[in-house]
This record gives sequence, structure tokens and C-alpha cells, in this order.
Amino acid sequence: MYSHPVAIRLASIEDILTLQAIEISAASLFRATAYPELAAGPPISRKAHEAHFAKKHPVFVAEVTADEAGSLAECCSIMAGFALVAPLGKGLHLHELSVHADHQHRGIGRSLLRYILAFARQKAFHNVTLTTYSDIAWNAAFYRSEGFSILQSLNDNPALETILQKEIAAGAKAQTRCAMRHDLA
Repeated sequence: MYSHPVAIRLASIEDILTLQAIEISAASLFRATAYPELAAGPPISRKAHEAHFAKKHPVFVAEVTADEAGSLAECCSIMAGFALVAPLGKGLHLHELSVHADHQHRGIGRSLLRYILAFARQKAFHNVTLTTYSDIAWNAAFYRSEGFSILQSLNDNPALETILQKEIAAGAKAQTRCAMRHDLA
């Protein structure tokens, strides 16, 4: 854990290159899993980020101070992680949560996730959903520790079913790819 609180702010279009660098770094951790191919995949494209911003969907950035990042200077903050969300039906869907490999296991992802849950409550969303892998510790088990449950059926959420099926069609393993939900009511 960082000794100072993680600062969370809305990202801007000027942050896209840094968001992509964070995503690439975070994905590198997949090399040591059953999904090493994910480490070589491209980050979210600039065009997709621009479309997300154009729709006014939030991207939240977690920043840490330079001294917390290991620098001697205490002059500035650096982006250590981000979360990309968008409305999905009556809920909010977490499309991406990435923390730079140099800053993992320090509570940044958890801070981002809790911020998203608070944001969703404030905006009166009914739930927060996501898709992830059920067999990787920093995936489903992490989200379960924050109140998410694996959905056994997606009959009541065809939009989430579509997201999951697109991921499987793109190469995600159907046996271990899952949808999760945190109800906010």
C-alpha cells in the first residue's frame, strides 16, 4: 500500500498514450499465466479511446506522487492505473482496469474499483458489471473480494452476453472467461 492516498481523476484525451503504456505494462503480467498471448496483444486503440471520450464515458486515472513511485523528487504525480467504464443498460460496465506493473500490489486497482462503485452509486446505476478470467488471482478472485459475483446466467442481460461472446469469438477461453456483477441496490 502507498503511504499517501491514491488520487483519482477523470482522464482526458491527452492521456491516451499513457493509458496505452499502462495497459501494455499491466498485460505483461499475463506471461506467467495460462494466457501468455494476452501479454502480446495490442492496447485499446487511440481511435477506440477517442470514441469513448466522444461519448462522454468516463475514464478514471489513479495517480501517485513521484516520491511514492520511487523518485527522490516530490514534485509531481504520475499515472499508475486507469479504469474505463460505460453505461450498460441500467448498470455501469467496467471495460478495462489496468495498473502499471511497477505499481501493482499496492492498492491502486482496489482504489480504482472502489471509486467506480461509489461513482455508480452516486449516478444511481443498479449494478457494475465486468468480464474477466475465473482462474487468475488478480481477476475474478480480486473482484469477488470487493463484492462481485460470477453470473451463472446472462439471460437477464443480453448486452453483457454480447460483450462476453465477442471476447470469446476474439479468442478468450470460454471455459474460464466469465461475467461478474456487483449489485448496488
